[in-house]
Amino acid sequence: MRRTTIFAVLALGLVAFPAAAMADRGIGGGGGGGTMPHKDDLPTLRHFAEPWDGWQRGKPFWNKRFDAYARLAPTDGGSVHGQVFLRQREGSLVVRLNVAGLAPGSRHSIHIHQGGCAPAANGPIVLPFPDLIANAGGRAKLYVTLPTEPGKDYAAAGFYVNLHAGFGDAAGGGISCGDVRDRGQKGSARVRSYAGAGDTHGRVEVKQRAGATHVWVNLRGLMPGSTHAQRVFVGSCGALGAVALELPTATADARGRVLAHYELTTGGDLFSTATAYAIHGGDATTPAAACGELRGQRRGGPWWWNWHA
Repeated sequence: MRRTTIFAVLALGLVAFPAAAMADRGIGGGGGGGTMPHKDDLPTLRHFAEPWDGWQRGKPFWNKRFDAYARLAPTDGGSVHGQVFLRQREGSLVVRLNVAGLAPGSRHSIHIHQGGCAPAANGPIVLPFPDLIANAGGRAKLYVTLPTEPGKDYAAAGFYVNLHAGFGDAAGGGISCGDVRDRGQKGSARVRSYAGAGDTHGRVEVKQRAGATHVWVNLRGLMPGSTHAQRVFVGSCGALGAVALELPTATADARGRVLAHYELTTGGDLFSTATAYAIHGGDATTPAAACGELRGQRRGGPWWWNWHA
């Protein structure tokens, strides 16, 4: 009889423990706890005063899955610093932010401004973030999706993130600032000869960032000392269209290789439509001897960028 009573008490304790734990987290039922914040909830101050329950699951998100980032550095001789990661999509901007060095419990306005931190962070505000509230350790975290005007892209060069000393009408001057740095867009092409046009083969890498286009060419199988026009065309290797980018003339070395890097100024987006790299048999009037279709990592492209969908 005594053993049965002990087992009954233990069973009641196991049933009561999860309920108490859920009540402590504010999950389910009434009471003053409410529910833990979730990434799909509407923004509230609690999101920024306390980490939401999925924050630790977000560690891999601090890398290439964002379009741009800003590294916050002190501007007033203090110690406030942090990182801001941005992901722009049509009509919305995903923001992930982590700031340290704040006064415990302090509240701060933070905005995206047009311009740059240097020489003076005084550009107009283009997008305000929800206020940050520091925890007991002086840290503040933010994860939120903000609406943006159609056609706007704030995850690009030409903007900066400014963290203010206070909030609202008493925001005061900036205490930490960081220029937005676009990660850029990149892609590559596997180059192969057309049938009967020799054995030219290799790889071409392209990266566009802040109005500059970098092209790396690594080709083999050319005639030593030969010169060749090379271009990026709109379309595919089977149907080359208009010239999208004119590259410098390539000269093969004594082993029939072309190893080159070009930095060009261009306002065109080579990743907004289908494009292909082609190297001609001679000058630009000769047919293309080898070609490779440019496959890029566009914004919204690779499946592993769609983590918040």
